[in-house]
Amino acid sequence: SDDQNRGIEQVNKAVTEMDKITQQNAANSEETSSASEEMKDQSEKMKAFVDDLVLLAGGRVTTAVHRDDMSDRMQFFNDKKEMPSPKPMANRSKLPLRGGEMRTPEDIIPLDDNDFDDF
Repeated sequence: SDDQNRGIEQVNKAVTEMDKITQQNAANSEETSSASEEMKDQSEKMKAFVDDLVLLAGGRVTTAVHRDDMSDRMQFFNDKKEMPSPKPMANRSKLPLRGGEMRTPEDIIPLDDNDFDDF
């Protein structure tokens, strides 16, 4: 009778341990599934960004893209107003300093042709 009680206790402990491990495995599986879904979403967004960059650089997207998604993305680029060109500096050979006087780059950092001999 005592042997039977000890045997039943051992079986109960083993079943309890198996239940804990099963619950841990289920929780780990759920976390893995969630992380996998998140990574899938992020990879789809990254793919869309790369496709946009390829199009912006004048390349062609080699994978199939949904027409609606593509037209929405292209509309973004088409809506951009043309940027004004930068105004040219009147005299690029001289740079203004804090005091207002103009100095050439050579005045600020004098370099000799021999400075790079041992470089």
